[in-house]
Amino acid sequence: MGPYVPAPSQSVHIAVVEDEDGLRELLVDDPRSRGHAIEGLASAEALCLHLSLHPIDIVILDVGLPGEDGFSVASHLRQLVAVGIILLTARTGAKSMQRGFLEGADIYLTKPVDYDVLETATVNLHRRLSSSAAAEGAYADFCVNTVLDLPRSRTRQAFGCRLLAGSGRMWGRD
Repeated sequence: MGPYVPAPSQSVHIAVVEDEDGLRELLVDDPRSRGHAIEGLASAEALCLHLSLHPIDIVILDVGLPGEDGFSVASHLRQLVAVGIILLTARTGAKSMQRGFLEGADIYLTKPVDYDVLETATVNLHRRLSSSAAAEGAYADFCVNTVLDLPRSRTRQAFGCRLLAGSGRMWGRD
């Protein structure tokens, strides 16, 4: 099986938040040439405005931003929206990397970054996020169809959603 490549109708929507203009241009141009919908932004504030107007699948985020740093932005993003977070930074230490993951990063890459590595990380993260959403629906279908053997209906669908929302809890007839 070949590598996962999103279908054109599945274009990955990416926001790159990098305060250095030249690097931001490079980080935007390469994924755009590979068919991704991408926007380059210079600050956390610009990202906030962009997110209020446009859906985003993945944010590639510099840690050393002026004002609110990338760690803080990652933490806010993780709490507020379902988005993949790739931290891209010059900070190579284990403590910075650990903090990045604790703040909500899915992937932590260091500068200078190889664009093929960044592309692979982005596509794999998108695939994982996409398949995770599909897996939740498949899990509900499995539970409702196989375990409970309920007929197809809105009630069954609602029950499947309720079952997923209470994962790990015991359910009774009441």
